[in-house]
Amino acid sequence: MVVKKEHPKTPASMGHAMQAILSKNKVWSKMVYIDSMGHVPAKRILFNPKTRNEETYTAFNEFLDLVCYNKGKPKGGNVIKVKKE
Repeated sequence: MVVKKEHPKTPASMGHAMQAILSKNKVWSKMVYIDSMGHVPAKRILFNPKTRNEETYTAFNEFLDLVCYNKGKPKGGNVIKVKKE
């Protein structure tokens, strides 16, 4: 059986990369607010390719910057809001 590697730019591989970062930093279940979805655990946005859209990635990138990469000082109750323009 031959298994092809997925292209590194596919949404699935992006999701796996995000999951690895979240798990490594122990924030897999932190909450993110997205207009179309409300408050959801960060892991929720990786479950379905339909939810991996530009709006979600924007919120997720802000979340990663705050929580995983120490860009800013997140406090308890911080909410990241992303709206479609």
